[in-house]
Amino acid sequence: MLYALTALLLAIPALQNPEASQPDTVVVEMKPCDLRRPKPMMMLTSNRLVRKGEVRVGDQTYSIYLPRAREYRLVGKRVGAIPSDATAVSVDQDRDGKISATETFLADCPLRIADSVFDIVSIAKDGSKIELRRRKGPLVGCVSGRIAPAFDFETTSGKRVKRDDFRGRYLVIHFWAPT
Repeated sequence: MLYALTALLLAIPALQNPEASQPDTVVVEMKPCDLRRPKPMMMLTSNRLVRKGEVRVGDQTYSIYLPRAREYRLVGKRVGAIPSDATAVSVDQDRDGKISATETFLADCPLRIADSVFDIVSIAKDGSKIELRRRKGPLVGCVSGRIAPAFDFETTSGKRVKRDDFRGRYLVIHFWAPT
């Protein structure tokens, strides 16, 4: 069962990236591997992962994977709602050694790893290296499977809401704030 909670917050500044003091550019050495992932929905890519690298974000190490491909593309072709054919990069966000459908991202979109956001600057033609550039500024996006930070606020109807009220259940929190 999925519970949704929407909160209207009008004057909360965006969270600043806590990793902003780390190097701007990270080169990830990719080694051969053989792993399968669920085929990403609406992506024209192989479900066989043939390259694996490690990137350190904060005090954790995350695995990054590349699929089998004739060429790795940073920028894909997009026609309206039709998906890109940019390379589908997978990141083991929950560090369980498996890749789920929600852990795959197109190379032409921002890549969030833990509490950092990166742009993929380049992928070597043979998939041996990926260059990531850390984005400056506020964090965007979400990471499935992470525990939400503690929160406690009053809704517009006067009800007190805390994270612990939802312990053991799935919770989607949508914070919306006009800029």
